[in-house]
Amino acid sequence: MSTNVVEINAARRLSALQDNLTTFIKTLSRQKRTAATHLFVVMISPEERQRKPYALPIQCIPYTGLTEKLARDIVTKVLTEMHSRGMKVTGFVSDGEYNSMRVNGYTRPLSVLKLRSTSRAKYSSMGKKKMIAMLSPMSCPDGSIVAKERNPAVSTELMGEIWQWREAGATEDDIIERLRLRTVPPGYTPHLWNGRHPDDEDSTPEKKEEKLKSILAQLEFAYRVRSWDEKGVPFRTFMYVPEVHPVTGTLFHEREDDGHVPKRIAGSTRAGGPKELRLERFADA
Repeated sequence: MSTNVVEINAARRLSALQDNLTTFIKTLSRQKRTAATHLFVVMISPEERQRKPYALPIQCIPYTGLTEKLARDIVTKVLTEMHSRGMKVTGFVSDGEYNSMRVNGYTRPLSVLKLRSTSRAKYSSMGKKKMIAMLSPMSCPDGSIVAKERNPAVSTELMGEIWQWREAGATEDDIIERLRLRTVPPGYTPHLWNGRHPDDEDSTPEKKEEKLKSILAQLEFAYRVRSWDEKGVPFRTFMYVPEVHPVTGTLFHEREDDGHVPKRIAGSTRAGGPKELRLERFADA
């Protein structure tokens, strides 16, 4: 009986390949994969939304963690493709998860909320010694008054005023208290650095370091508002100022789907709302 060596070798190889593939599949199926917990859906919609369907999904991306930068990159690719096809893109609407996209644009801040958070972040971890130096005036040989630690947010006029207070006998703590009260209109009490109100039951007296942070953050915020206003971005007048998108060359609006906000307001109102709320005013209106 003749034996075909080629057929025998091929059969052995196929048998070995089958065993290897079986092992591979079993090993692959045993690996623990993190299942997607979210789905990023990109939809396009006409601004008027007069016909159904009001929006068409064009991309669905499952993910477990999606950063603001990656989400913006995905949206930019869609926007670029739409623009190349002659479609006019007016803006992007997202839910509350990507709040940073609505306050910080592609080329600059979009909202005073971003200026506020940036101003707070700058001084949140700054040391007390450095902050005191920023508010400590000294006299130069030419007679000018400058801060020991230069800060563009602290004007030379303010340094001159602090210098006069010191010459009149004001202590460092007195100066800090005067500057702290200037962060709010006359007759109002400043909120604490941690966001609490001084009249709250669980509030604790504000430390000197926290007062310095509040003073400098307020000066920084005012400085940033003035700087952008001089560049033609009127944050003095509007809380939100859309930017000209670098791809389309037209105004681009970042918006949020705020449908849940009125629901929360209505629910809070039905529950009595804050103690200052007078429900009969709704009937009067």
